[in-house]
Amino acid sequence: MIGKIKKIVRRLLAQSLILTGKKVDFMIIGTMKGGTTSLFDFLFRHPQCVGHTNKEPNYFYYHDENNKKYKEYLLHFLSRCKIMHIYNSLFFEGSTIYSYYDHIPARLYKYSPKMKLIFMVRNPIDRAFSHYNMDRQCVHGTEPWEIKGLYNRVEWESYSDKQKQQEIDILEDVEGYPFSYFALREMGEINNTGSVQSSAFPYPSYLRRGIYSAQLKNYYKYFKPEQILIIESRELKNNKIETLRKVETFLGIKHIDWLLLDLQDKHIRAYDVEMPEDVRSRLSEFYAPYNEDFYQMIGKRFDWE
Repeated sequence: MIGKIKKIVRRLLAQSLILTGKKVDFMIIGTMKGGTTSLFDFLFRHPQCVGHTNKEPNYFYYHDENNKKYKEYLLHFLSRCKIMHIYNSLFFEGSTIYSYYDHIPARLYKYSPKMKLIFMVRNPIDRAFSHYNMDRQCVHGTEPWEIKGLYNRVEWESYSDKQKQQEIDILEDVEGYPFSYFALREMGEINNTGSVQSSAFPYPSYLRRGIYSAQLKNYYKYFKPEQILIIESRELKNNKIETLRKVETFLGIKHIDWLLLDLQDKHIRAYDVEMPEDVRSRLSEFYAPYNEDFYQMIGKRFDWE
């Protein structure tokens, strides 16, 4: 009975949030394999930040606020938020596909034009290789969620089960289909379509997810530069306190004593293969013009080689 009453109260609260116009205040929009899980975990413990119980709900990839599932989306914030803090806390989530898929910026802007966005980036070569290795490990994983996660990935939503299995079989064959196979395959698709946008072709996307200039241009069509905080992954890894102070200032929330919290990095994976030097050299040439565009856009350079 108590559980049923709690559910009713939460749904009434969600409805009240909709009626009063309370929305998600900021998003960690990317990038995949760029340190977003650590940042989300740190901010989740800030007293003024209320994170979605599922770090990456991906809600705005599929829906907008007018969808009937929006109330359910809001419920995942309320499960952590004390009633008295609902309206003076910042709701946030961290769906990394938001930076990559080109239909998302317009949808987020329509939802909340004043929203603030945090875009974590990483050396695109390292990011791509880490992404590939994560997928490969999921193929050989022992947990049911690992292979399920591959089957349910957004990129393959238009694929038949047969096509999904074919791609999984290819990922499993490391000797026959190493990382270079996917890199060259994606480069070929980029040349064929003449586009690096997510809508050009579904998969592979290991390289395109690291073309930050294209992604940022999509967001700058709608959001002002001052609404988007760019953080390089090593900033958070090597200078946690300073970076979290920067985030607090950006969000307009109080500075807390982060030294009192356990700031251990999350989702650190060890890989049993290394990228051949010739592949890294090829990717360095591939990314050079895109990285240069990105540096010009943000007025800052990173030593990405």
